Amino acid sequence: DHHETECLIESKEIQIGEKTEGKWKVEQEGKAPYSSVITHGFVLDEKGLKMSKSLGNVVDPHTIIEGGKNQKEAPGYGADIMRLWVSSVDYTGDVMIGPQILRQMSDVYRKLRGTLRYLLGNLHDWKVENAVSYQELPMIDRHALFQLENVVKNIREGYENYQFFKIFQYTIKDGSIAGFVFESKWPSVNEKWLAFPAEEVDFWGKVLELRTEVNKVLEIARTGKLIGSSLEAKVYLHVSDASLASRLLEMCSANNDADALHRIFLTSQVEVVPSLDHELVQNVSHTGEYVVEDDRVWIGVSRADGSKCERCWNYSPQVGSFTEHPTLCGRCFNVVGIQPTPAMAAAIS
Repeated sequence: DHHETECLIESKEIQIGEKTEGKWKVEQEGKAPYSSVITHGFVLDEKGLKMSKSLGNVVDPHTIIEGGKNQKEAPGYGADIMRLWVSSVDYTGDVMIGPQILRQMSDVYRKLRGTLRYLLGNLHDWKVENAVSYQELPMIDRHALFQLENVVKNIREGYENYQFFKIFQYTIKDGSIAGFVFESKWPSVNEKWLAFPAEEVDFWGKVLELRTEVNKVLEIARTGKLIGSSLEAKVYLHVSDASLASRLLEMCSANNDADALHRIFLTSQVEVVPSLDHELVQNVSHTGEYVVEDDRVWIGVSRADGSKCERCWNYSPQVGSFTEHPTLCGRCFNVVGIQPTPAMAAAIS
């Protein structure tokens, strides 16, 4: 705007006019009045053709936002869909836009809003006093916080490098409560979360990789009609690496339930067997193998032991052993057992 800034080019030197106390102050900078230059490609239609009136393939931003005369053929998507498309494309080359791409963006937008709504719905009654200290968190949660900090770091770098299409691939947390998104601030770097030990990062990477392979064998068992839900399954593992086997064995009886291996696999039980000659292995019909960093891991799946818990749907041999609550597993019995009975609850209220 020439009322705010006036640029004059004289003798190959750039002079910037700056309004100070109602007067124009011209300073000779000797450099360009910007820090960087970004170039971009052309906007093409969905077939990769350049837009032109003669071809009738021009996509009007106003029509995208407001919709065309025929709302069925050209519905109005609103400004947010337009912004989402802009953030999703790698503008350093030619980019394409059209009805199909906009429909896809609309689907992505609805899924994003739905996910955020679900997350916020689960957090709406959270209070500061409910916070759990970092040291008391399950290891899987600490690993998740480490990953979150890296996401925030990558998003920050994406903004600094104008690589918005990379930011599109992430979900970002809000660092402060603000009336408008424009008033929000970047979340500050949490060095404690980023200091998650490298050996733990490596271990949990292996666990998540193992979970993917376990899911493959579970799917084979499901196709073979051995199980329906994964909670109907018991997983057997044999790991050639003694150190990894020891860690997995510890997780089978973790003090923190969230770190228990069967919780991570979404199965009712997991057993680490010392040898493939183990008698239980001989009766396992659905198996698989994979190699993680030169260590071979054998995976077997059978029906879970015990009966189905009415409350958590996990299978356990403990179901039926509690007189007061014969349909519950031990974990659920311990939870329900400390709750007041309906008559007592009414009296208390």
